[in-house]
Amino acid sequence: MPKDETAYSDQDERRWAALQGRQVVGVGRDPEEAYRAAKTRRPKEEPTALVPAGAGANDVDQWPQRLERLFADNPWAARTRELLCSRLSDVYLVGGCVRDLMLGRPIHDLDIVMSDDAVQWGRRLADQLGAGFYVLDVERGFARVVLLRENHPRIFLDLSRIEGERIEEDLARRDFTINALALELCAGRLIDPFDGEGDVRRRILRPVTPQAIANDPIRAVRAVRLAAELGFSVDASLLEAIRRDAGGLAEESPERIQQELHRMLSLPNSAEALRRMSGLGLWRYTIPELEGLAGVGQSAPHQLDVWDHTLLTVARLEELLRAIGLPAEDGGRLMPEEWAFLEPYRPALRRHLEQELAEERPRWQALKWAALLHDIAKPAARRVDEVGRVRFLDHARKGAEMAEEIMRRLRFSQREISYVCACVAHHLRPLLLSRERELTPRAQYRFFRDLGDAGLGVCLLSLADTAACRPGRPPAEVWEPVQRVVQALLEFFSRTGGPAGMPRLVTGEDLIQRFGLAPGPAVGRWLERVREEQAAGTFATREEALRWLEQVISGKEGGKSL
Repeated sequence: MPKDETAYSDQDERRWAALQGRQVVGVGRDPEEAYRAAKTRRPKEEPTALVPAGAGANDVDQWPQRLERLFADNPWAARTRELLCSRLSDVYLVGGCVRDLMLGRPIHDLDIVMSDDAVQWGRRLADQLGAGFYVLDVERGFARVVLLRENHPRIFLDLSRIEGERIEEDLARRDFTINALALELCAGRLIDPFDGEGDVRRRILRPVTPQAIANDPIRAVRAVRLAAELGFSVDASLLEAIRRDAGGLAEESPERIQQELHRMLSLPNSAEALRRMSGLGLWRYTIPELEGLAGVGQSAPHQLDVWDHTLLTVARLEELLRAIGLPAEDGGRLMPEEWAFLEPYRPALRRHLEQELAEERPRWQALKWAALLHDIAKPAARRVDEVGRVRFLDHARKGAEMAEEIMRRLRFSQREISYVCACVAHHLRPLLLSRERELTPRAQYRFFRDLGDAGLGVCLLSLADTAACRPGRPPAEVWEPVQRVVQALLEFFSRTGGPAGMPRLVTGEDLIQRFGLAPGPAVGRWLERVREEQAAGTFATREEALRWLEQVISGKEGGKSL
């Protein structure tokens, strides 16, 4: 009796089947062999799917249903499909959006490949959708359509021409099997020549070919980032390829390195990914300064070397951000006990940290860079004093200089660089304030005056840094003084809005016309003194401020000089 090709035995478990609808039209030991078998049997027809032997009809049928759900939830995607499918047949969703559709993750961007001119189609879609458009790569014909909707995230439609004669050839050029998936846009048929669907189910990251990293070394960093983002394990063959071929990162553009590292650090659980970067030797090609932190010992209360302390600082900051509610999709949980004192300030902190320093790059992401780089200068600054205590003299200032050099090299925006450098330069300030006998309103005012929009970030970085002096809870005698200072600073900011939020009671014009001061630097110094006295509670209204000025300028408290 001939074998029923729609049934499978245990021996077929590692074989592949080419399907035409629900009918098996070819079987092979791998997708290519199954494809060739199908073409031999039906040379004029293309298989509708390549699946592992044993995949049932439900596995094949669910893709059109998933596609329909995507279009039902996203009118812009439905309109894109309608426009493309009215004129084209060889058009596919590819890569991460197909993977995320399978995983049930939110989809904001679509990657589309087609057999036609992608740049021309990009212009047509932009016109029809009322969207922006630009060419990403003239030579390769890559285009991007940008949809901007009020109160919604920006959406990208990336379009390109199929590389090769068939979609399978295009997919063979991609990085990982979970990204080497194509979904026929019009009919919902899955093209999966490398068992990417199976790897998604197995939650494993595997290279499409052994040369995947050598062909594009930035994939080494992307592998670490994706594994952390998706919670996937990394196949041994991919780890081997990274160790063998990641040296090509030394020739990679700084912009691409920055983009992958920034996406990694923006994850809510980036600390372990940063550790894996170290284990794979990838920092030497991306931020070599970080390699010097490992093995640098510290004195009590620290129990970790500088590298492990840095990773724990990032992890503590991530805990703190989650308690505040950031990132938005990961936050909103109950405030853990150790961060409960932040509860009254949570809305204001979240609003502040969600403000963008660069396009679609909020302040909290830059704060995580500050956590990664806050002790970057400790190896160079390390000294052992006469009693054997390890000291890192001036490491905060030197660290800010190194952070600036690193971030300029990686092509960050000036606002991001300035913010991170200010956080690094002043991350010890709350600790130093905790050693003062009293934290006066004037000291609180000067803290925010000097630090500007980095003030709140320094408060949070200082908490994370202090909490990371050792695994578990920090000693009370270390933690409580810093906590009290930060709480007082947050309370001051909440009450006054900081220097920028305080009403201006007196102007330079007042000082010149009413009190006879000559224009010049002295006017600025008097205005600053007024601001300090206002912060200290000496007065609260314009009238009170003017009376105070009249007293001190008339000579009762110091005359016109300052």
